Amino acid sequence: MILGRLHDIKKYYGIHPNLDKAIRFLEEHDLQEFDAGSYQIDEGNVYMNRFDYETEPESDTFEGHKDFLDIHIVAEGREFLGYADASGLKVVKEYDKDGDFLLYKGRAELRIMLEPGRFAICYPEDAHMPKIRTGISGKVRKAVVKVKL
Repeated sequence: MILGRLHDIKKYYGIHPNLDKAIRFLEEHDLQEFDAGSYQIDEGNVYMNRFDYETEPESDTFEGHKDFLDIHIVAEGREFLGYADASGLKVVKEYDKDGDFLLYKGRAELRIMLEPGRFAICYPEDAHMPKIRTGISGKVRKAVVKVKL
């Protein structure tokens, strides 16, 4: 997992060509300009899902991926992102290749505060639990950029 401030994301150029495309997109676009929905950045390799939602109480369910990494960016509001190493969790929904998605159960090793100006890059070994409430409730405007590895 890589955590940082959005204005520093350019430091991560060169890790992977598709990550470079995602970073370039994030440097050139204001996420506030996008309505909720899915946006192709580089067909089949990089796309963005923009969400609006209410945060939720923490659970014991994590998501994971195998072919894509996620870049989580909160444009408005704030949430905790739970993290655990996937190798220490129990798989409860087997891998769906078409959706590049599986579910785990377990306990968070840590919680990362995501708020405007910050990002988290989650690799396949980084099981993550988004949308965790930081207080009683909270509305969040968020983007997740999906990057094929």
